[in-house]
Amino acid sequence: MRIILLTAFLLLSMGAYAEEPKSVLYNWTKHCKKCHGEDGVATKIGVRLKSPENIYDAMKEKSIEEIFQSIRDGKKKMPSFKKKLTEQEIRELAIHIEYSSLVKGVLDKRERVKKELNDIQDDYKILPECENGL
Repeated sequence: MRIILLTAFLLLSMGAYAEEPKSVLYNWTKHCKKCHGEDGVATKIGVRLKSPENIYDAMKEKSIEEIFQSIRDGKKKMPSFKKKLTEQEIRELAIHIEYSSLVKGVLDKRERVKKELNDIQDDYKILPECENGL
C-alpha cells in the first residue's frame, strides 16, 4: 500500500515540475509573443523588426546566460526588459527559450530520421527472400 501511495505521489509531483511557472507563460504572452509568436516563429511585426525567423532555432547554440543578457539588455531592435521584468522572470524566460530550443532540436532530428527511414522503406518495398526461410 505504501508503495502505491509513494508511486502516486511521485507521479503527481513529477507532473508539477514538468509545468512551466505561470509567470513564464504570462510574460511570454505579454512581452514576447507580439514579435516571436506563440510558438517562437516570427510574427509580421517580428519580421518587420528583423526578429529571427524562429527564436528557438536562433538561440539553440546560446547559453542561458547569453539569452538572459539579450532579454535583460535588449539586442538590435529588441528592447531591454530590465525595467519591466524582475531578474527571476528574465531568467525563467531565458530557461524557457533554451529548453524549447533543445526540444525543437530533438523533434527536428526525429523528423529527419523518420524521413530517412521512410526513404529506406520506399527503396526496399519488396524484400528479397531470406535463406533458410527466415
